[in-house]
Amino acid sequence: MNMNTVSKITAILMLVTSLALTSCSKEEEMGCWPPLDVPGDSANVIMIFNATTNGQPLELLKNFKDPLGRTMQVELLKFYVSNVFVSFNGASTLLKKAALVILVDPNVTDTTKKHNEIALKIPYGNYDRITFSVGLDVVQNAGDPTKYPSAHPLSINQNTYWDAWGKYKFFMIEGKGDWDGDGTLTNIYGYHTGFDECYRSISFEKMLTLDATNSNETLNVNFEVNDVFFGKDTLDMKLHPSWHGDINTIETAFIISDNFQEGLRLN
Repeated sequence: MNMNTVSKITAILMLVTSLALTSCSKEEEMGCWPPLDVPGDSANVIMIFNATTNGQPLELLKNFKDPLGRTMQVELLKFYVSNVFVSFNGASTLLKKAALVILVDPNVTDTTKKHNEIALKIPYGNYDRITFSVGLDVVQNAGDPTKYPSAHPLSINQNTYWDAWGKYKFFMIEGKGDWDGDGTLTNIYGYHTGFDECYRSISFEKMLTLDATNSNETLNVNFEVNDVFFGKDTLDMKLHPSWHGDINTIETAFIISDNFQEGLRLN
């Protein structure tokens, strides 16, 4: 592993550790999500995550073209969002400890729930920034998934835990592609990022004024699937068709994590 990678890992771990200091203790964690106590009157705010493929809404097993003109499909796309804060002049309020966002998953048959929405209760007031992370902080990532009830986002039922590593998967995308252009999608890809080094924080400037006359708000967080692979850095999916925790090739997970972080947009 080169020195740039080591420096990146060290910096990320320092940031993650500092954020984890605000986390619930192991004893408190079960009561911390959901809900968090919200003092006084509060507004109902929905954060919605939307994915597109070349500008069109993402659909399970729907063909689309990547920037190289190759045909692809997405069969699974889900990720953790954690430590959601709103702030004003640097003073922050924690809104949500952890949520599992599911955009595409053939195993999810309950269509009555909006798995791409996170419900937030925000105390009335003025805010100028919203911050959240993709992945789980060091405290959450070290948790035992068997200790959570089945509906909890960190429970073993979510199929997001790496037994081999004793950690959670942060960002999961799987599908098929046609890398040689013969018209058949025979190339299988799958990337499951994880480990504390793949934790990424995102912060958006957002003016919110919430009171009794304006107590409902929708926040749309959008991204393009192609940007996960062809973003800040380009991932050679033919050379590296998967990543599932091999520390020797963790740069692949860094590319996915960095591209996703850079590709998110708040509208």
